[in-house]
Amino acid sequence: MHERSELHKTNIVKNSFIKANANVFAQISDSHKKSMEESRFAFDKILSSIVFLAKQGVAIRGHTDESANFNQLLKLQSEDSTELKNWLNETSDIRVKEQISFCLRTVDKESFEIEEYFIGIYETPKTDSNTLFDILKDILCRLELNIHNIRGQSFDGAQWEEYEF
Repeated sequence: MHERSELHKTNIVKNSFIKANANVFAQISDSHKKSMEESRFAFDKILSSIVFLAKQGVAIRGHTDESANFNQLLKLQSEDSTELKNWLNETSDIRVKEQISFCLRTVDKESFEIEEYFIGIYETPKTDSNTLFDILKDILCRLELNIHNIRGQSFDGAQWEEYEF
C-alpha cells in the first residue's frame, strides 16, 4: 500500500533527481524557456496574419468565427507549423464571447479640442442592432448623459456605421 501512495511516488521522483544530480530549477527554467519560444513563434505568425489581411484590405472577421478570414488563415498556416498548431490546439477551448468597446469623444465648444475617453468593454449576447442599442442606452443612462445630445459611430473590422439619435 505504501508504494502506491502519492507521498511515496513524489519521494521516488525527488530521489531520482538527487541521484541524477539534476537541478530541478534548471529543468523548469528550460521547459519555461521552450514554452515561451513556441508562444513567441505562434504570436509572430498571428501578428503576420493580421498584417497580411490588413495590407490586402481583407476583413479579419467573417459571418461566423469558423468562416472568419483570420481563423482560416491561421488554420492554413498551422498546417506548416507544428508550433502554431500546438498553440492553437491549447487555446481552442477558451470560451469566445462577443464584446463591444465603448469610447466617448467630446468636443469643446469654444476651442474645438477633441478628447476621447475609454469607458469600458461590455459583453453582449448578440451583435444585432437592438441588443447593441440597448447596451448603448444602458451605458448612457449610467453616465447620466442625454441620448439626444449624442452622435455615434460604430466600427467593426468589416463594417463602419454612423448613427444620429
